[in-house]
Amino acid sequence: MERLLKKICELEEEALSLVSRKEEKGRATKEEQKCNQCGSHDWIKEVRQGGGPWTDKPLVVLSLFDGIGGIWVALESLGIPFIGYSCEVKQDATQVVKHRYGKVHHLGDVMDLDKDDIKDKVDLIVGGFPCQDLSCMGHRIGLHGKQSRLFFEMLRIIKIFSPTWFLAENVASMTWIDRQEISNHLNTTPIEIDAEEITPSKRRRIYWTNIPHPKRIPRIKDHESTSLQSVLHNATALDKKIGCILSQNNHNSGHGRLELVLDNTTNKLRYISVLETERAMGYPPGYTNVKFSQSCEKTISSSKYHSEVNITNISRCAGDKVLRSKKIVKASQTYVQETKSVKSPHTADGVNRSVRWHLLGNTFSVPVICYLLSPLLNRDVRKAPREICLPKQIRENECSAMDSGEVWALYNTHERPNWYAVIVNRYGDRFSDDLIQSGKKRPPLCIQVKFMEMVHAYSARESNTWDTNRGTGLYHLRDFVDTQSSWVAFSHRVSNFLKFDKSYYFIYPGKDEVWAIYDIEAKCRFLVYVTSSTIDKNKARQGKSGKESFSARCRPLQRTEPEYYRLLDAEVEFTDLSVFAFRAPFHYKNESNLLRVELTMRQRKQGPDGGGPSKRRKQNSDSEAEEELEADDSEAKVLSGDTGDQRIVALTLPLAERLPPTNV
Repeated sequence: MERLLKKICELEEEALSLVSRKEEKGRATKEEQKCNQCGSHDWIKEVRQGGGPWTDKPLVVLSLFDGIGGIWVALESLGIPFIGYSCEVKQDATQVVKHRYGKVHHLGDVMDLDKDDIKDKVDLIVGGFPCQDLSCMGHRIGLHGKQSRLFFEMLRIIKIFSPTWFLAENVASMTWIDRQEISNHLNTTPIEIDAEEITPSKRRRIYWTNIPHPKRIPRIKDHESTSLQSVLHNATALDKKIGCILSQNNHNSGHGRLELVLDNTTNKLRYISVLETERAMGYPPGYTNVKFSQSCEKTISSSKYHSEVNITNISRCAGDKVLRSKKIVKASQTYVQETKSVKSPHTADGVNRSVRWHLLGNTFSVPVICYLLSPLLNRDVRKAPREICLPKQIRENECSAMDSGEVWALYNTHERPNWYAVIVNRYGDRFSDDLIQSGKKRPPLCIQVKFMEMVHAYSARESNTWDTNRGTGLYHLRDFVDTQSSWVAFSHRVSNFLKFDKSYYFIYPGKDEVWAIYDIEAKCRFLVYVTSSTIDKNKARQGKSGKESFSARCRPLQRTEPEYYRLLDAEVEFTDLSVFAFRAPFHYKNESNLLRVELTMRQRKQGPDGGGPSKRRKQNSDSEAEEELEADDSEAKVLSGDTGDQRIVALTLPLAERLPPTNV
């Protein structure tokens, strides 16, 4: 009878559990449908309505490297009142902000900014620090180059003003080591967004912020409101999106020409106009139409602007079909109405056309900034901000990557990042002071390291000491100093480990890391996101495999594309440390639950300077050219056992395979 009653209780509990899961699934489905319904062109209005009226005091916002004030347009679009402070050294950009937002306080150069310059408590610091040394279109000197090193000024300013939130932006084509270094300093995982998701223009950028990432990006990539056609006046788009808008690509001699459009009046191909560019970037038509000083015009408009190209080899059949579209007529009529109030000699063919284009090429994509700031409309988010944890030292020479004593993972023969080494010293290449000062040819790189070897208690079950089936356990530091000549062989800095004495390191999966789980029976791997992990330090010191009192709660990752994974809600608990094969670096992609996971060093083998793609072809669109030059940054590969390319990393490991393992 007792057994029967016990069975009934178990069945009742199971039934209640099923009902609870069904209700939870129903709520999740409704929430997802609600998110997916946010697919109209007026998604910003829907976000504002969902957040309700702003009842708090105005945000005190400090915009570093302010440019033409994209942050002010975004805040205004979201209905967030603000008290603005701007740091910008370019006179023409400052003129635009003064003309459009007269109440913003201008503080000049970020290098001169100090605590006494702002009396208010700063709520938000925003900055797109210079990208010239990071972009694939520059010399790629790196974060410590003459211009991009201003990031450390942003770090200093965040430190002294202690804002509630921050938002930093830069190009997605930077090298992995620069992105890793910035992420380490800001202590946050970045998110990558391509503006083509919510605008007519392609623009891949990486953003670092402590503002919670929005759960879903509006599903309007294919909506007519985000097509190139939606911003054109009396012209036909021959491409759905326009390439990345840069400061130079409105010139025939620029690095990357944009896609051309067909002028309906002259039947000639032309570039998009400045007005159309403003709309593509999310600015009101005529936003940059201000009277600039002659010095600005002479400096930037020295190159001849080509607005039209004669039609030679173009099929009119495809064009005629688009020309008859009612949507084009409607879009053109709307556009004319919107631009009536801003017509002037400077709008179309004025002398300041190049000045305005130059400014637009160096600014934010406003709708993307709206998307990233939108969580601030939620009162709960504003009441519980995430703490900003910066490094103790802000001086640049004390914030460099690969400092002495740091533990780094390297790629092994299977291209998996579970070789470990301690940095002894590094000099040359991007770390050289002479390189930073002169900007000349890179001196040879030298990274001195001491490799780690897994102790016998943990390597006994492995066929190879450097195998990919085990990336956790107790390691012994070898005495031999090895030299590496390329930093592309390094995967990531190891942050979760226990150090015993001077020679022993215990490496284990830590919170907010992505790890590959190896299933011995199935002989395959899958990825998980570690939400929490615990380990007994005293037991780990003993070096007995399986006796560490280890526990980790993880969320599985579901592969959606070869390099993208979705973070699932379900949680799995692991108590066996040996199933963790290797850690995979990642960053967020568009949404808070969509990750781009870096699994290999594929296409990094040439390094930043060697054997890369050929020079940019001028006839290419900028987006195509940028992808061409970013080939060495394509780091992800499908994780499926050890299949695929099995290139061997050229690492020198003297005696690593020949010497017997070291016992504790």
